[in-house]
Amino acid sequence: MSRRYVAVLKGLSLAVGLTCAQISSACDASGKGIGILPLRSSLDQDQKIGKKKTGLLCVPAGSWYWKDVGFEPGAHDQGIIETLRARGVSVQKGAEFGVGASSSELHLRASVLSFSMDACVPWALTRRVAGGNPFRGSGSIQVRWELYSKSLERVVWEITQRSELKASPNVKTAQDFFRVGFLTAAEAMAGELSRFCQH
Repeated sequence: MSRRYVAVLKGLSLAVGLTCAQISSACDASGKGIGILPLRSSLDQDQKIGKKKTGLLCVPAGSWYWKDVGFEPGAHDQGIIETLRARGVSVQKGAEFGVGASSSELHLRASVLSFSMDACVPWALTRRVAGGNPFRGSGSIQVRWELYSKSLERVVWEITQRSELKASPNVKTAQDFFRVGFLTAAEAMAGELSRFCQH
């Protein structure tokens, strides 16, 4: 659980149709390093993701859109890598980005299925009155993680998470809200992935 967000994990780990030998092989391969594939999203740029408010009293100011979070497929790779390594999951050197990832037996892909936020951006001059936070709000994120085996040509592990999010004082923008929310999901995923190979 993130110290910056309150997150509730609702997920299911799957290794559908795999034999014990195949699971063992996948885990051995994960010890040699997992390649990270660029983050995907199923949301459209102009898709509404929540209510926007502003001012001293946080009055309605339209809507938040997916494009407001500044989503970039490769921007969160390093965060995934650091989170996995902190959990003892090996990430193959040279496999973190782009073409180099093809050298790994296992590839990890994250797909953002949904994201929402209802948030207020108080006026700069009135933030002290509003508690001093430049960004206040809550939302949720749903992410599907898939671990693909190159030799088996199939997904060998999968989990879908939904996390409830609440902005902390460290969050200043919509981009921060998404980034830290996504890393919350990554932390939960890393724990599940490390447990997968312990069975």
